[in-house]
Amino acid sequence: MKKVIDELRLKLNNEKVVVTCSCGIDSATLLDLVLKAIPCENVIVAHVNHNKRKESITEQEYIESFCMEKNLKLEVLTLPKESNGNFQEWARNKRYELFEDEAKKNSAKYILLAHHANDNLETILMRIMKTSSLKGYAGMEKCTIQNGVYIYRPLLNTPKEEIENYAKENNIKYFEDSSNAKDDYTRNRIRHHIVPLLQEENPSLFESISKYSETLLSANKLLEKVKVEFIENKVSVNNNDIKFNISDLLSLDEDIRIHVLFRILKKYNLSRVCIDEVYKQILSN
Repeated sequence: MKKVIDELRLKLNNEKVVVTCSCGIDSATLLDLVLKAIPCENVIVAHVNHNKRKESITEQEYIESFCMEKNLKLEVLTLPKESNGNFQEWARNKRYELFEDEAKKNSAKYILLAHHANDNLETILMRIMKTSSLKGYAGMEKCTIQNGVYIYRPLLNTPKEEIENYAKENNIKYFEDSSNAKDDYTRNRIRHHIVPLLQEENPSLFESISKYSETLLSANKLLEKVKVEFIENKVSVNNNDIKFNISDLLSLDEDIRIHVLFRILKKYNLSRVCIDEVYKQILSN
């Protein structure tokens, strides 16, 4: 993990950062690494109590005492027990609202997330199963900018096993989320049953996935340039009216047309099936 600490020290350059900490092994390890890389006065810890497990209270109390002991600034968000619609998506939006609010409030340049190589592989497999865009198939990016703040995942190329070994060697206290052991969610089923089989087939699986992701992200940058140029020069938007000449779209390479439509209609969150249907309508009489 020395490489991660060195990278954190170089990348963060003593900037203020928001470190997200659920008290699980991944985020507890990330927090430990950050505190070894930059001064504690530059670290703001953000913790979300999802209020779904009885252990949540204990975890919140622990992170409060830990931050007090280390003289770290802490912000806690407690979610209501009931929510409308998809709880996971709603909770994710609430988490990111908290992280961005804290970053802006404290003039922090970075929000640090504890996603690791296993998380990235699971995300890629889920998107392959459901269809996605080229960028979606690439999985997570190590560092992106969102609403003026950098989203940084220092552990993205680090396998879970390395995190577990580091936590054990450094006596890092963390809490197990009992819901991770269940097969109720697609991600958990992939984690428990599919990833181990892939690792058996390829002991260097996570290195391969990292290269796969980098390759697709590079290809997406080139594709993004074509899309942006087309939209800036050939598309006009007036409220909900989107206009362009069909001949202009058809002048593009056939493989690029669908990606351009995805970008034009992005705000509607349409599936690949819907985009394909739109394209068929464009080609029809």
